[in-house]
Amino acid sequence: MKKARGSVLDLIFPVLCVSCGMEGSYLCIKCQFALKRNEFQMCAMCGHKSPFGITHLDCRTADGLDGLITCTPYKEPLSRKLVELMKYHYISDIAPMLGGMVAEEIRHLEMAGYFSGFTVVPLPLHRTREKWRGYNQAEMMARAVAAQIELPMSPHCLVRVRKTRVQAELADAERAANVMGAFLASSSVPERIILVDDVSTTRSTLQQACASLKKSGASEVWAAAFAQG
Repeated sequence: MKKARGSVLDLIFPVLCVSCGMEGSYLCIKCQFALKRNEFQMCAMCGHKSPFGITHLDCRTADGLDGLITCTPYKEPLSRKLVELMKYHYISDIAPMLGGMVAEEIRHLEMAGYFSGFTVVPLPLHRTREKWRGYNQAEMMARAVAAQIELPMSPHCLVRVRKTRVQAELADAERAANVMGAFLASSSVPERIILVDDVSTTRSTLQQACASLKKSGASEVWAAAFAQG
């Protein structure tokens, strides 16, 4: 019944590429290849160029991210449009596609082998925001990442215990304070983790989530996001 209903809806409201209008996908293969990608990966702490996204040795902290991988600049109009449609216009089907692009970037950097033995963890939403939206886009992305690079996923080892303001509405200087103490990890977390989110801007949210995971026993935490702000 669900499959039949989906087919009927596709006939009434066909899925169109948000860039060129071609029917069949929210971003056709041609436009995926045309999407502007990041010229280089950057250190999660200082934001400067770093091979493979590894955190610079002199930037490392005990509770900080060990690396960060992103696909595309958030200032790219098409990238921003995809994220906004996914998050604010309830088009959840975009999330697995963006997760697939994250997995593709990991393979492009030849990091899939390095991540063998890691566990994929989605950045959680607060329960009230997830109920309002109807889904957690980061979890949907994380499932695609885990499936495509053949890693396990742990969706419940990290929770958001404090409702925060939307980061996009805040100035950079306010974002770290906004997410301080927002996350709580379970008493037993995977040793090595890839933390998945849609956008990394100041990296404050990812850093707070990472600190909670490391406090609970994780030894290495990388982040992977579709867009870099």
